[in-house]
Amino acid sequence: MRTLLKNLSIGRRLLVIVYTSLFFFSVIAVVFWYTSAKSEQMSDRIGHLNTLKEEIAETKHLYNALRGHLGFAFIINTETEADRANQLKEWFKNHQILLKESTNRVRKHQNLSPELQELKLKFLTKVEDLSALSQNNFDKILNSTSSDSLKYQEVKEFLFSEYSTSFQNLINTTQTLEKDLEAESHTLILEIQSQENTAKWGIIIFIVIAGIILFLFSNLLIQSITRPINQAKSNLEQLSEGELPDVILSENKDEVSRMIGSLHQLVVNQKQLMDFTRQVAQNNFSVEASMYNGKGPIVQALLQMRNSLKESAQKEAQKNWHNEGLSKLSQLLRNKNLDHQTLHATLIQFVVKYVKANQGSIFHVVEEDKQTYLDVVATYAYERRKYQKKRLEWGEGLIGSACQERDIIYLTDIPENYVRISSGLGTASPTCLLIVPFLSEQGVEGALELASFQPLEPYQIVFLQEACNAIAAELTILKTNQKIQQLLAQSQLQAEELRAQEEEMRQNMEELAATQEEMERKTREMEDTLSQFQNQ
Repeated sequence: MRTLLKNLSIGRRLLVIVYTSLFFFSVIAVVFWYTSAKSEQMSDRIGHLNTLKEEIAETKHLYNALRGHLGFAFIINTETEADRANQLKEWFKNHQILLKESTNRVRKHQNLSPELQELKLKFLTKVEDLSALSQNNFDKILNSTSSDSLKYQEVKEFLFSEYSTSFQNLINTTQTLEKDLEAESHTLILEIQSQENTAKWGIIIFIVIAGIILFLFSNLLIQSITRPINQAKSNLEQLSEGELPDVILSENKDEVSRMIGSLHQLVVNQKQLMDFTRQVAQNNFSVEASMYNGKGPIVQALLQMRNSLKESAQKEAQKNWHNEGLSKLSQLLRNKNLDHQTLHATLIQFVVKYVKANQGSIFHVVEEDKQTYLDVVATYAYERRKYQKKRLEWGEGLIGSACQERDIIYLTDIPENYVRISSGLGTASPTCLLIVPFLSEQGVEGALELASFQPLEPYQIVFLQEACNAIAAELTILKTNQKIQQLLAQSQLQAEELRAQEEEMRQNMEELAATQEEMERKTREMEDTLSQFQNQ
């Protein structure tokens, strides 16, 4: 009852008393109507049973008539009383038809108890059997005469044995069925009387209970009106003193309770406002402005403030992420303990993980024999078959195009079978593909290729461009150092060749000097020999 009052306004509570009184009177009327309808239904059933008893009595009269016709047929002499015999045949035929119609009317009565229904079917079966037995033996009985002692004796035995037994069984079944029908009618009459008495006492008890309920309901109605008014008065006094009262919501739904609910919602909105500003101050920008149902100019101003602070915090976080990534990249590039292959592998691994991509690769521009091509120097998380061909001609494919155009390529609609990302669960095509060329003052030094399931944000692409510029500068330095090393090695080789040539020339000069000395010695010897020869 209290729950019912809580959900109604004051005006409607007064109407409830009227409606409740009408309800009680309606219930009484319904009980009277139901009792009358039930009694009428049972009276109809009693009438139905009486009709059935009358039809069973008619059937009983008809099969007794058939039995009389068989008795007359037994005593009539067809030779001397032919007209009477023909008339008896006509009567027997008519009674057979009437008996069949009577049994059909009995069969149509279906609204019976299972026991009566079973007994009725048994009665009809015996009537039909007796009728068929009479039909099959009527002519035989009619044509029997005392002059034919054998045939006469046979018919006599049939009438006083088989037929009499069947007829007696039918009589017994009929009596049982009539007794059961009479008992059923008597039971229905007693039930009608019982229901009328029950309805009378039920109405008396109902009227007493209804009076008690109306009294209690009126008392509850007065309390449900005065209690929330006193509560609203107390809350308004606290609010007038500048306090935020702990408003206790009423479960009622009348005018005063709705006023208390509005006051409670105002206090709740103020508390939510304080909690919102506290969360924003703690950099929790995902907090929602639930006060005032998320509507109104106050909420819009708070959301604008939150979004502005959130945007500033995101820019600051992206800037820190950007600077931190470049710092870590610079540390990797300054590491002189790594050879070129290890450095490239470390760089691609760092870039892929830092931007949370899934796989990537680094290409170098190689100039050899007046030909320019791109060579894969490092990959991370790619399938082995992706770069079985490690050399790409200048301008070949997306990577070659990016290097040739000196501009980035960012695709979210990736060509089919261009690249697939493998994991322990299988393979799948990435969502986006980014190719950034390594640009330096001397030209294009190479390119970076990244594939990812998640689209790259603009600030990530800006970071990758600056990172690639830093890598390009380092590659330029490496390439310059490599050329210097090559020139130094070539200079050292030329110096060694020059020293070898000098040693060879020195040896040749020594051999030439020795040859000259030998020629001078031989010349002196020849001169001495010639002088001696002339002196002789």
